[in-house]
Amino acid sequence: MFALGGGKKILKDKATIKLNLRDPLYLMNFHTDSELNKSRTQAKYVWDNRRVIMTLVYRFGRSGNSGPEHKNSAGDEQGRVKSGGGNN
Repeated sequence: MFALGGGKKILKDKATIKLNLRDPLYLMNFHTDSELNKSRTQAKYVWDNRRVIMTLVYRFGRSGNSGPEHKNSAGDEQGRVKSGGGNN
């Protein structure tokens, strides 16, 4: 099978539109040829597997990598050890 596709960012990079064309040349088919007891059978199967798929992805919220900071317990523990903190 053969496929083509591409995409483009739109709306100030808040959305992406993608287009995919699958099997545009009808290359997906099946041929069979068999011979049994002096009898020969030939068959060719061709089915319409051509598809056009369009996808739109829209990103809500803030753009970029300015997400919330994540803290982990190891960092918290190191902060307590450095400051000598504790409830004594």
